Amino acid sequence: MNCVTFDIVKSGTSRPFIPRACVVTTEKSVSVLQPNVTITIWTEGQPTGFKMPKEAIDALRAGVTECYLYGWITYQDIFDRPHRFKFLMLMSEDLASFSSYGGKEYNDAD
Repeated sequence: MNCVTFDIVKSGTSRPFIPRACVVTTEKSVSVLQPNVTITIWTEGQPTGFKMPKEAIDALRAGVTECYLYGWITYQDIFDRPHRFKFLMLMSEDLASFSSYGGKEYNDAD
């Protein structure tokens, strides 16, 4: 079971990040997750990723809003033990990447 969701909020707000409902997928895939490997996450049926409206992009570029990416990934290790990896990321100012954001509450792995 996996979940990924976006949250766009007004810049400079003091409200804490609040995870919104996200689409949970139960479709299984077979992948090898190795240390220091980059994995691309995309929405089901959209291999090119999420298409953000132009108005939202303009607001991000102007610094009016910030974009957070939150989710979790569940997987089984080579010994068939289940694990869950949880993450919260903030989009960079150049809109080219995301970096880890927040504390252990939103960034954790068992």
